[in-house]
Amino acid sequence: MADYWVVNLRAAELMVYRQSCDGDYQLIQHLTTGRISPLAFPDVEINLAHVFAC
Repeated sequence: MADYWVVNLRAAELMVYRQSCDGDYQLIQHLTTGRISPLAFPDVEINLAHVFAC
């Protein structure tokens, strides 16, 4: 799996796991703002403000 996302709605945080190596992800990002694109769909951009909007 190229990247793995976990959405924590209570904390309004997106945890993005990337660069899998031997079952562990080498890059872990904790995002609360901004925009991000899944590696499988680089033309798709997700605005985190929309994800966490009430």
